[in-house]
Amino acid sequence: EARPYSGIVFFISISTWLWLEAIKPKQITEKRKYAYVAYILLSTLGAYLHYYVLMVTIAHIILTPLLTGLNKNIILRQMCLGGSVLVLFIPWLPYFLNGLSNKPDYLQMPTAYFFRNYQVYQYNDWELYFWIAVLLYGIHLIRCLRSVDWSLPPKSTATKYESEIFFAAWLALPAITLVILSWMTSPSVNHKSLLFTSPAAYILLARASVETGRLFPRGDILPLALVCTLFIHTLISVEYYTEPQKQPMREGIEYVHQHSQGEPVLSVPSPWFFRYYELALFEEESEWYNEGEQRSSFIDRVEQEGKGWVILANNSVEPYDIDGLLSEIENSTVVNEQKWQHKDLFDQGFVEVRVLEIMVNE
Repeated sequence: EARPYSGIVFFISISTWLWLEAIKPKQITEKRKYAYVAYILLSTLGAYLHYYVLMVTIAHIILTPLLTGLNKNIILRQMCLGGSVLVLFIPWLPYFLNGLSNKPDYLQMPTAYFFRNYQVYQYNDWELYFWIAVLLYGIHLIRCLRSVDWSLPPKSTATKYESEIFFAAWLALPAITLVILSWMTSPSVNHKSLLFTSPAAYILLARASVETGRLFPRGDILPLALVCTLFIHTLISVEYYTEPQKQPMREGIEYVHQHSQGEPVLSVPSPWFFRYYELALFEEESEWYNEGEQRSSFIDRVEQEGKGWVILANNSVEPYDIDGLLSEIENSTVVNEQKWQHKDLFDQGFVEVRVLEIMVNE
């Protein structure tokens, strides 16, 4: 039932730091080869944890020419490092390809407001902390602009602030690209698909807090205060993952497995919401229907077989319209309902797990 997100952020952060040390070292020493070995090992371990880390490794290869001025030796070395990671990942390739077939729920036509939402997600869904981060970003941006010597060529200015430009691009461009693709083609973005941008958000915030702290006496306390505050908030939020919080999800899934007997099951908000719990309990993943594009298929099958199930994490903010679903299934009614309560620690409205048994009357 463990989620991989913290591990993803850890491996992306440390592998990116090692990558920057490889292509732009602060000092050249004999110990650099240890950094190369560490990069290969940690990137490979991260790739086995989650394929996002593998994507970042590929991004390192692609970005190296842009940050090194097409230095052939550095480019060739990075290709060897990244290639070693890809070779070591080959044994896991079948699982990777199988994972690609599991399509998660994407936002339907995301709006510009999505950019704010996914940034809040980086900070435990704590909106106040997000706005503090925005304030510090703004102060740092203004200081950078005021320190620019406009008489110098743009290339010199870009070189001076290349770290800020790099991390800002890492933070913003993936979200912009995925949102535009969602508008132009099919939905392809959600908050978790942008998790690999978290290190950029944290590094930029660290840089902005250090630079802003220099404006005030004892301002060096500011970065420490920010880290401690977020850490304390994380410790409070971690109760979400304790045993009492997991139990309602487990019991709902177990009930469906015991009683559905191969009958159609609709999962709300999506099968992915319950996936890790189900794998931990039964070491398999059921082919439950998705509330989005598979809703009509679920309705057709219930009408054919006369029976179906709905398992949902009920959201008090946006309650699921079960009456609307029943109205689409001719002569249907709920004949059995089970509920399991849990705390809403993140204030997202998820307060209970419900299982509904639906019958079609002849």
